[in-house]
Amino acid sequence: MSEIYRSACPLDCFDGCGFKVSVENGIIKRIDGDVSHPFTRGFICPKGRALADRIYGPHRLRHPLLKREGKFVSISWDEAYDIIVKKLDYIKRNFSTLSVAHYYESGSGGLLRSLDNRFFNIYGGVSECSGSLCWGAGNSAQAMDFGMPLSHKPDDMLNSKLIVLWGRNPVYTNIHLVPFIERARKKGAKVLLIDPIATASTKLADYYYSIKAGSDALLALGLAKTIIERGKEDRWFISNRTNGYEKYLSLLKRLDMGWVLHETGLCPEDILNIAGLLMENRPATCYIGYGMQRHAGGGNAVRAIDALWAVLGNVGVRGGGVNYSHRLMSRYIDDGFYAADRATAKREFLRGEMATFLEEADPPVKALFVTKANPLRQIPDTGRLIKALNKIDFKVTLDLFMTDTCEVSDMVLPVTSFLEEEDVIYTTMSRTYLNYAERVIDRIGEARPEWEIFADIAERMGLEGFPHLTSEEWLEMALRPLKRHGITLEDIKKGYIEPPGSTEIPWQDGFMTESGKFEFLNFDLNIRAGDGDEGYTYRLITPHPKDSLHSQSYVGIYDLPYVYINTGEAEKMGILDGDKVLVTSPSGELEGLARPSRAVPVGTVMIYEGQYGVNRLTPIATADLGGQAAIYDARVNIRRL
Repeated sequence: MSEIYRSACPLDCFDGCGFKVSVENGIIKRIDGDVSHPFTRGFICPKGRALADRIYGPHRLRHPLLKREGKFVSISWDEAYDIIVKKLDYIKRNFSTLSVAHYYESGSGGLLRSLDNRFFNIYGGVSECSGSLCWGAGNSAQAMDFGMPLSHKPDDMLNSKLIVLWGRNPVYTNIHLVPFIERARKKGAKVLLIDPIATASTKLADYYYSIKAGSDALLALGLAKTIIERGKEDRWFISNRTNGYEKYLSLLKRLDMGWVLHETGLCPEDILNIAGLLMENRPATCYIGYGMQRHAGGGNAVRAIDALWAVLGNVGVRGGGVNYSHRLMSRYIDDGFYAADRATAKREFLRGEMATFLEEADPPVKALFVTKANPLRQIPDTGRLIKALNKIDFKVTLDLFMTDTCEVSDMVLPVTSFLEEEDVIYTTMSRTYLNYAERVIDRIGEARPEWEIFADIAERMGLEGFPHLTSEEWLEMALRPLKRHGITLEDIKKGYIEPPGSTEIPWQDGFMTESGKFEFLNFDLNIRAGDGDEGYTYRLITPHPKDSLHSQSYVGIYDLPYVYINTGEAEKMGILDGDKVLVTSPSGELEGLARPSRAVPVGTVMIYEGQYGVNRLTPIATADLGGQAAIYDARVNIRRL
């Protein structure tokens, strides 16, 4: 007979699902969506359902591994700890704690997964990654405009007359939003999709416009100019609730609409039609995807959309809002949880510039620790990163699986999955809930949770500040700010809870900016995406696939990726479906299998991210805000082999 446990999805995703896990004789039999979860509502995506199989899969790490003479051998935890302690002590005595680097991402959600940062702080502070490969530019943009990024509840779109999916593909990446969109359509709302690629979400849309990748800011500015010229701006909202409008208006007056048309690939009628939809259907809500901010001007692209919504008066009202992320919960994690005050030294490097940092660091990096991440599949310019990693004396990766990064490491430590430990899991990518995840099964092999590993190392090094607490004690420490609002860990165990301050309508009662008002953007009009590299014809974009999150479903898979190209352009080059092709960029090259598609616009090559070798093609470049990697500014050529 099955036992049913409560858990939550650890994947770095918009939806933050609640799980019900069926267990028989200590073995996971099935993962289902929790019917009682206000957003999950009983169904989950294939990525979530597949987590059980992955936990028991052949690539699961079960023992500590040490590389000897080029091959990994199993070692005991005691031996692993002894080696790490000796290395860290030696580096601290003879160089600097800054000669230790820590790279981490969001590969597995959960509060306790972040205790790795506590260890490196009490060690004295190390070289630590900052910035973003994913969404940082947009978060910084909305912090400038609103004070912080906040989203509406998804059911608020039932109050919308128009739903704009701007670069968002919920059918692939946000499936629990889809039922809300469908309900809103039945109630009479129209859906507008703006995306370079004709994604699966076109089936949700009443209107679809394909624009050139990286032209989002210019489109938003062009639409605002068109609306204001027709006197359809919300003058009351602009006068009473915004700051900086005159400078913004001056920017729009200088905007050449001919340039907008050229850069977006739209015609004048398209601009008028989109502007008409916006003017005639208020309130309108906008859901922004995570693509546009990965261009050189990505932060200002999000700011331009925010400004367009302010011009229309679609901010701080039911059925309105620009929904990018929801960072409220970050205010309710206790400062002492990470022991940041214990770091006496600090050096940061941007995630997207990791290879450059490792090449140029002074003092040089002698040891690298990687947690919750697979940089060899995630970081731009993979070839350059491999060379930089090979020069580091000692590399340790903590993971569930033997990833590419594990394979180039000197030591690999097996960690537990989300079903082998209790935790509190939540997403800040959208408006969801705090999820309690109880321990469901025993640990597999010799796997240990990250926080226990670092507590053991700290104890052996004689470092104070990382006591051997229980998981529940750590969670209670982290959530102390919630207790001041009457929310305890026991409350979270009983049900799904929103963080305090989750107002029904964000910005209805004011903004978190210094002025207390919405801040209009003002910047140089040279805001197109990166100008590209001479001699390279196509823009490469690497969106998210349906059934994998980043590289997690591609562990051990080195198949040639599909390379999508416009059908007409493929015909001109004599490229047929399934042909082997070579994609080249200034950074490197990649073989793949051609997949001509009418969904891909002229001048664009598309390869789904997470697959082996894709980031050989992407450049080391940084966007305008948030330390964001401008991965989508890759330029490539393609030819048949």
